[in-house]
Amino acid sequence: RRGPDLGKQFYDPPDVFSPVRIYSHGVRAGSTLTLAGQAPLDEMGAVVGPGDAATQCRRVFSELKKTLDLAGATFADVVYVRAYVTHRAVLPVLRAIAAEIFAGNRPAFTPVIVPGVRAAGALVEVELVVEFAA
Repeated sequence: RRGPDLGKQFYDPPDVFSPVRIYSHGVRAGSTLTLAGQAPLDEMGAVVGPGDAATQCRRVFSELKKTLDLAGATFADVVYVRAYVTHRAVLPVLRAIAAEIFAGNRPAFTPVIVPGVRAAGALVEVELVVEFAA
């Protein structure tokens, strides 16, 4: 839907948990779509797969896909990934799952190890940037 700021579009899939409605899951300005950090949450906001990095990483990407779909983008359009992980051991799991999801696309990637992400019990949170062709 079109936002109040000229040229911005906001994307909020109805079945992706959102604790507050002052932010958007995705914002497109011009040819750039930025997806907010996505934690591994179910529809009610509970962490999916406590202690299971693979389950959490897969959930994060499945939720990000909903916003990409709504905005008319795919993982092939992603140019940048920033991943926050709470333990170094999550990185190889995240990389393996991302390799499956991104396939031939090789977006820039920055992993950040942090003491915690916004959802207690979550091991990972991922942000994406998409660039649409002109």
